Amino acid sequence: MPSASNEERISLSAFWSRISLDADNYPNTPDEAAWLDLLASEPALIESTLAVTTEHWLSDALCKQRAGVHSSRAANILVQRIKSREALTDAVLMAVLTLAFRERLADNDVVWGIHIDGIADLLRERYSQGVRTLPPWVTGLVVSDSVNTLFNFPRVYHSKVVDALGLYGGISVSRIAALTDGISRLWASIEAHRTGQPDSSFAVDMIEGPLARLETQARLLGSSDDPFTQSTAFAIELVLQLSWPTQPPATLTTIAGGLKEALCRIPVRPCFFMDFTSFQLMIGAVAAGEGSQTREWFLTKLKRAVLELRSRGWDEPLELFRRVNFPNVGLMKRFKSLWAELASGVQAGP
Repeated sequence: MPSASNEERISLSAFWSRISLDADNYPNTPDEAAWLDLLASEPALIESTLAVTTEHWLSDALCKQRAGVHSSRAANILVQRIKSREALTDAVLMAVLTLAFRERLADNDVVWGIHIDGIADLLRERYSQGVRTLPPWVTGLVVSDSVNTLFNFPRVYHSKVVDALGLYGGISVSRIAALTDGISRLWASIEAHRTGQPDSSFAVDMIEGPLARLETQARLLGSSDDPFTQSTAFAIELVLQLSWPTQPPATLTTIAGGLKEALCRIPVRPCFFMDFTSFQLMIGAVAAGEGSQTREWFLTKLKRAVLELRSRGWDEPLELFRRVNFPNVGLMKRFKSLWAELASGVQAGP
């Protein structure tokens, strides 16, 4: 992949900082510089990025129309890449991931599913054509998004994508997929206990035993050096503790602190759209102790993202989470309380 020239880097830095970060010091790591090179290498990636940002820049029909144009351009370029057998690059894969993310922000399940199929197909095609490695951000993005899928808000996570990633080896994705499946079963048991199985033997056999095993698996996963995997392990541990509390609040704040540190080690800063839709940030905010510096860090990240999106014309971004629904009453109440706090904080201003 050719590197961008200095002039292109300056232009791309200004472009990316303006539309996605509201910062003027991008890039400040080698990984962020590599991201700019990736962006410069593929028009479909630029068009898909513009499709995301333009969609929510202003609440008017013109911006949505422009977003549709950018999305169509990206799709047309991708079709050309596929026909000419030039679709095996990292930038093309990122373009399709970005288009999927756009449809999740638009709450369009049908088109999102089409792009998910495209991601899985691309991963399989790359592998079959001898491209047997993936940039770490691909697996990292899917691993991180496993937390989102627990709450019915996957951005790029899907079993089809997980299966395709399995071709490339590595254990993080498969382990995390097993953990999320285990949490879903645990929630079903907790709900059954809440609504009709109050005896203690049911709690021990169907809740406390599986909970302990899942916590052990999450902690083992957290020993990874990969920040994506580590942050996901911390987030899952918090989900487990909040689903069936067994630890004092101070312990949850400590675990949330580990989540914060892992997120800070991710080498490329996420854009506002990613922060806004990150259930890892949300779980950290609802788990950390009231008034703690750790909780304030998570809240600041989320509030800043919501404020930025509203300032650009997305009047009620938090309405996007109306689709969130999962069978754990206590945890659902915590999220609703967080969203209300974010909404009131945004209305009050920074």
